[in-house]
Amino acid sequence: VSTDNNGNKYEISSKIGIIDFSKKNNSVNDDTIVMEKVTARIYLKNFEVVKITSDLARYNQKNYHTIFEKNVEVLYDKQIINSEKTELLLNDGLVKISNNVVYQSLNMVLNADMVEIDLVKKSSKIFMNEASKKIKATYTN
Repeated sequence: VSTDNNGNKYEISSKIGIIDFSKKNNSVNDDTIVMEKVTARIYLKNFEVVKITSDLARYNQKNYHTIFEKNVEVLYDKQIINSEKTELLLNDGLVKISNNVVYQSLNMVLNADMVEIDLVKKSSKIFMNEASKKIKATYTN
C-alpha cells in the first residue's frame, strides 16, 4: 500500500511474492518483488478506482513502478482493456498498456498497439506504434 504525491492510493496484492535476488550491475536487485496472480487497485483522489489484474508482475518497492504481464486486464471508468503487458508508473501518474491491446468501452471495441492513461489529467490516448498502421474499431448497437 502506498500513496503518491497527488493523494492517490495504490494497493497491490498477489497469491505469491518472491524477492528478486538476481544480480543487476554487480549488486543484488532486492528492490523488486516478482508476483503471481496479481490484483492492484488505484484509488484516485476523485473516488474513481482503476483495477489491474494479471498472472505475473514485477513490483519495485522503491519507486512503485510495476510491470504487469500475461493476461492483463485493466478496468477503469466503464472501460475494459486487455493486453499482455501493462506498466504502472505511479510517480508519473501513468498507466501504459501494450502488446495485443483490446480496448472495450460501451458499444465499441478497438484493437491497438498502445493505450496510455494519464491518472492526473484523467485522459486516455490510443495509438499504433507505426504511423502507417491503423487502429481497428468495431461498433455494436
